[in-house]
Amino acid sequence: MFMHRIAASKTTLFILTTREYILQQARQLYEKLDFEGIEKRKLLLRLDHYSRIDRARIFYNHAFFSNQLSKKARRGLLRDRAYLKIIDHPKYNPRQIEWITGLSSYELNAHDNENYVSFALSAMDDPIRIWRHGFEQQLNDIQRALLLVLDSIPDKAEHEDLQKAFIGFCSAGNLDTKGRAFERALEVLDDSFVRTFHDVGLIFITVYNPAVEDFLAAYIKSSQTDAKIAVNGAVFFEQIERLGYLLKTPEIPPAWLADDFVRALSRCANAPSCSWYQVYYGRDAEEPTTTRRDVSLEYRVNYIGRMKSWGLPYCKQPLLSEICSIYEQAKTVAIERWSKGQGDRGEAIKLLTMMLGRREDIVDALKAIKKLIATNLHYTQAFSYVLSLRKSFPNAYDKKEWAALQQSFSTVAQEDLDNWNEMTDSQEVSDIEVYAELMGVDLDPHEIQRTRERVEENVAEAEDKARRRGRKYQRTYEPVESDEGEAEIESIFIRLASE
Repeated sequence: MFMHRIAASKTTLFILTTREYILQQARQLYEKLDFEGIEKRKLLLRLDHYSRIDRARIFYNHAFFSNQLSKKARRGLLRDRAYLKIIDHPKYNPRQIEWITGLSSYELNAHDNENYVSFALSAMDDPIRIWRHGFEQQLNDIQRALLLVLDSIPDKAEHEDLQKAFIGFCSAGNLDTKGRAFERALEVLDDSFVRTFHDVGLIFITVYNPAVEDFLAAYIKSSQTDAKIAVNGAVFFEQIERLGYLLKTPEIPPAWLADDFVRALSRCANAPSCSWYQVYYGRDAEEPTTTRRDVSLEYRVNYIGRMKSWGLPYCKQPLLSEICSIYEQAKTVAIERWSKGQGDRGEAIKLLTMMLGRREDIVDALKAIKKLIATNLHYTQAFSYVLSLRKSFPNAYDKKEWAALQQSFSTVAQEDLDNWNEMTDSQEVSDIEVYAELMGVDLDPHEIQRTRERVEENVAEAEDKARRRGRKYQRTYEPVESDEGEAEIESIFIRLASE
């Protein structure tokens, strides 16, 4: 094999450049590439590896070898240093540079050259043309399916969640997922259209950059076939919500998708959550921990309730009856959970407020939500839900109930003040004061002040320890690139304008 012979040579160097997903496709098709140790010899260049000067040189090289940029276009890059707008563009990508210099399938016309900087920036703001060719011509159906599924999941997807959603999409689209279809597609797309990373012992997948995300969002909105498959194959509530947002025209999902959308909502209303978010655990936490976010039942019920006021065809029969049925079933479950002290208190109050606005009977719901709130009054801040409910529903508590809540707050507040050593900020003491005032409870002002002073002493000591700990370890230096090589970059484009 030619590559094998070159690799064994001490006097010859063979360099092959390609996109990562094309290399992965080749490895899957030709086993010999794996046997030749390609992976060990591979050098992957990521966008964040490019310095400012690298980006400038890439742009210069493309422009230099392009016979489509007029002299006026080249000189226009120098005016007010317009070239900086291109090399510093947040969606800078070699593919886009190839496009705007006429070295790809697009040929620059006279108007492009006449207003070259405006043309270039417009093209970089719009990634659809750049990514469409690779997506449609260089990927197969399975790989495209994985990308569309990933775009239907908010932010980032955990590996197993993405695989479930992928199987759902392929089933709806009659795509064969036998063998290692998911893994093979992910191998091809990784480090090109998507990126993978490890966190909290799990594998997460996200789109490679915002330009890819913008393209996928625009693509699925332009393809009714793929949109229907995505909705019919959805397995998570968050997918339904995100697809509803992506496909809205202009405010709600289009009429041609309405039946599929309502059926999918019914199917996914109680599905497990697939969302994740960052949380700082503990006083000394320096890095956030990725934690699964449980999208509450109350939030879902609220979303379904809002659908009842959507325009045509959602507000007409028979769809309206289906939406109302889904809503009533989910709402009944939520209220039953409140009676048992289970549920999201903040979202429950929002839902109750929405129910009142829709002129629904809230008597049983109000009783249930009071039980939900009363079950969890173990710390001062928990009384914020009591205050929030009373603000929205002034008659929620009678005099006897309010007196009992005031007594409960007084006890809990005293316990919090006694446990001052667990506070991490004196603002927590101030919060207790505020809640006490709102609850109409008098606390000893001298004890409040003593507690505040103790907490501030604790915080000062903790900060001092952190400073001392910081001196023991060398800080990571991250150079600021805002003015990196300004003179060299300028000289590059002066040379381009004169050639």
